[in-house]
Amino acid sequence: MDRRSIRPPRLSMILFLAATAIVCAMEPAFPASSNWHPVASMQVQRSHHTATLLLSGKVLVVSHYEGEVYDPSSNTWAVASGLSVPRFDHTATRLASGKVLIAGGYATTVGFLKSAVIFDPADNSWSDAADMSNARTDFSSVLLPSGKVLVVGGRNGAGYVAEAEIYDPALDTWSPAGSLAHERVYATATLTGTGQVMVTGGAHFTIHLASTELYDPSSGLWTEVGDLHTGRYWQTATLMPSGSILVSGGQIDTPEYSTSTEIFDAGTGTWSPGSSMAYGRGIHAASVLDNGKVLVSGGYSWNGQDVVAATELYDEVRNEWSHAGMLAAGRVFHTSTVLDSGDVLVVGGIGPSGSPLETAELYDWDGEAIFSGGFD
Repeated sequence: MDRRSIRPPRLSMILFLAATAIVCAMEPAFPASSNWHPVASMQVQRSHHTATLLLSGKVLVVSHYEGEVYDPSSNTWAVASGLSVPRFDHTATRLASGKVLIAGGYATTVGFLKSAVIFDPADNSWSDAADMSNARTDFSSVLLPSGKVLVVGGRNGAGYVAEAEIYDPALDTWSPAGSLAHERVYATATLTGTGQVMVTGGAHFTIHLASTELYDPSSGLWTEVGDLHTGRYWQTATLMPSGSILVSGGQIDTPEYSTSTEIFDAGTGTWSPGSSMAYGRGIHAASVLDNGKVLVSGGYSWNGQDVVAATELYDEVRNEWSHAGMLAAGRVFHTSTVLDSGDVLVVGGIGPSGSPLETAELYDWDGEAIFSGGFD
C-alpha cells in the first residue's frame, strides 16, 4: 500500500483556485483578529513534524534530519542537530525527566521505522533508545500516569498495526500492551481524567471507523466503548476541563471534511453530538486554553482542496463555537502547542501552495503582550 494512498492529492492550480472559490461561497468569511501574531520563522520548512513543550518553557520541533528549539522569551530558534535517523510522521512524548522520546515514523531512505531516540534538553543531545517491536508510522503516543509511554495504532510495510506497546524509560525497554480490536491509522489517543487512554476513530483501508476503545493501564486490557455517531479519521480528540472528550472534524464518508463534533461523557460512557464548527476540517490542530476553551486551527476543508486559515474556539459550557481570527497562512499537517504563558504556538505545516512552511504564529489568548522582544 502506498504510504500516501489515502492522503489528499495535490491539485493543479486551476482546480485549487476553483475549489477555493466554491468553498469561499459556501463558508463564512471571518475578519482578521489581533490575537494572532507572526513570530520568528524556523530555519527550515517543516510538515508532518512534532512539537513538544519542554520543562524550560521552550518548544522542541522535530522532523527529517534535525530538530529546532523555540525560545518564547527571545523569539528565537536554535538548531538541535544530531538525529541518527531522519524521520517524519513519528511521535514525540515528554518524559517525567524532561527528556523527549521520539519514536517510529518514516524515513525516505529507510522506510517504516521501529527505532526510537531520546532528546536531552540539558545539553541538546540525542541518544538512541531501544527499538519498538513493530515499525509504525501515523500512530499515537500517550504519557501514562506511571511515567511510561503507550504507543498504539499506525501502519508499516506489512499493513496496519493492532499491537500496542509500552516504553519504560527507567529500563529503556518496550513491552506488549495488548492489541486493539480494530486495526486503525490516523486515529487519536487521549489520556482521560481517570488515567485510561481513549482511542477514537481512524481509518482501516477505505473504512472510516466509528469504533472507540479504552485502555486501562492497571489491568493492561482494552475494552470497546460506545461508537461515534459518524465514522471519521484525521480528527482531533481533546480532553476538556470537565473530563469530557471533544472530537472535532475529520474525514467522513463523504468527500468533505466534517464540520461536526461529538462529545464523550466519561460518566455515562456515551457519545452525543456537539455543536458544529463553521468550517469543515481535517488534519487540523486543537489545544485547550487556560480558560478551558478549545482552539482549533488550520486543516483541510472541502475534499482536501482548501487549506483553512480561519480559527475557532469551542466553549464547553455554552456548547458553541466562536471566531478566533485568521492565521496569516492557512496550514495543514502543522502543530499547535500551549506555552507556559497560556499563548498558543502554531508551527509549520503545508500551506495553500502545497509546499511546507517555515513560518510560525502565536495566538495571544488574553490579548496581553506576548514577549518583550520584537517580531521577526
